Amino acid sequence: EAVRSFREHLAHGESGIAVPEMSEEPAPEVEQTHGQLLAARATGTVRITDVAIDHPGRLVDREWLLPDEPMTVRVRYHATDPTDDILFGIAIDDKEGNNLFGINTQILGCEIPTVIGDGEMAFEFDRVPLLDGTYLVTLAIQTADEGTVYDWHEQRYSFDVMNPSRGAGRVSFPVSVRFEHLEPRAAP
Repeated sequence: EAVRSFREHLAHGESGIAVPEMSEEPAPEVEQTHGQLLAARATGTVRITDVAIDHPGRLVDREWLLPDEPMTVRVRYHATDPTDDILFGIAIDDKEGNNLFGINTQILGCEIPTVIGDGEMAFEFDRVPLLDGTYLVTLAIQTADEGTVYDWHEQRYSFDVMNPSRGAGRVSFPVSVRFEHLEPRAAP
């Protein structure tokens, strides 16, 4: 009897299921980050095609860096047209969104050859002075005045650092300790 009654409701356009009314108000806009806005403006004239983060641990099947180990971020790219107005940039953030470091080839005073077709550039860090954590890497290719974005990869890459010592914090400061014997002062 219940099935027959349900079928009759369906036949008369009555499903018995409450359907919420659609709102005329538009859905709230999700605010885009600065990096997302830049990525959306990217022309693609020069594109990042591959990224590799290398460090000594990879030679022994260790995925993480130790504090103060060197690191190289290799960026492969493809330029559809000869491009000489160009800079490459990198930023490193912690997982809480704090920018720890940012630099580009213009600030470093690098002369970049005209790029065409496939190529590779590398950011080489002699040492990474960080302690425990996962760190996010943003890579950018822009014109020298930063007015045109060719490609922007906001926090798409990451690396981990594992600190074997008991030192705390985010940064590995080089520190040494010394003691000195002081002679007692003569009474006045």
